[in-house]
Amino acid sequence: MTNRITGDVKFTGERAPWADRPGMEQVGWEVELRYQGRRMSVKFYSTSEPTIDDVLECVYSDASDADEAFADWAASMGYDEDSRRAYATWEAVQAQTAQLRRLLGSDFDRLVYAS
Repeated sequence: MTNRITGDVKFTGERAPWADRPGMEQVGWEVELRYQGRRMSVKFYSTSEPTIDDVLECVYSDASDADEAFADWAASMGYDEDSRRAYATWEAVQAQTAQLRRLLGSDFDRLVYAS
């Protein structure tokens, strides 16, 4: 069995939720990551087709801060801790990180914190 993360990227064309802001006109991609027989799906927004490494860089970055309490995470990310949108983003990061932990299993720390 391989230790390499593989996956597929499919264009969805969905506009990013933040696409109304100037310079943020990104479109959606559905990315399936595979590792040691396990799978994880991720929505990803970009101006061009992302590589699996692009997606991994982002989910690893998100996961590396996911153990922080909301107030600490919000402060480190520059969010207002009274923002419902910021809290919803933090919750999404928590859910994504739980999926990533299932995908990577015992290799989670080695892969996430080595990046």
